[in-house]
Amino acid sequence: MPPISNLGGKFEKFLLSVDVMVGSRYDCAFFTIPDIEIMSATENNREIKMDKNDLYREEVITDRRVGSIRVLTPVTEDGAQDRNREIIYVGQAQMLTPMGAVPLSFAIEANSLPEAIDKFSDAANQALEQTAKELQELRREQASSIVVPGSDQLPGVPGGGKIQLK
Repeated sequence: MPPISNLGGKFEKFLLSVDVMVGSRYDCAFFTIPDIEIMSATENNREIKMDKNDLYREEVITDRRVGSIRVLTPVTEDGAQDRNREIIYVGQAQMLTPMGAVPLSFAIEANSLPEAIDKFSDAANQALEQTAKELQELRREQASSIVVPGSDQLPGVPGGGKIQLK
């Protein structure tokens, strides 16, 4: 991909990669999209500014095998721990599927790191079950949009002539 001349300008070319299902395997298609304009935050009248009353220090605790726990410690704007707010624990793991790994991210209700470590497994299993249900629902939605040979028209395509081979 050619380099970007500047962040507020245009790309020379933008390469778009799309994974597509070909038979029973995935393949990758590439498209070139010329002249994509990137709007800066000031052009959209939006200011990019951190909220100094909602700052956190992030630490990652991992066993390098099953997953990790992100420990979000609230801090004041000078970096000192803000004892008026609770520490947040967020678990991260991966679910292996036939199409590859699916990242899982889930809240762990805990008051300390040892408690978060103990609750990691239960929270991960709940996230796994919820993600599996969502994937099954997506599969059902996709299955209901499959075009069956002999149907009159494709979804979203206006009707037209019918070609029949005899």
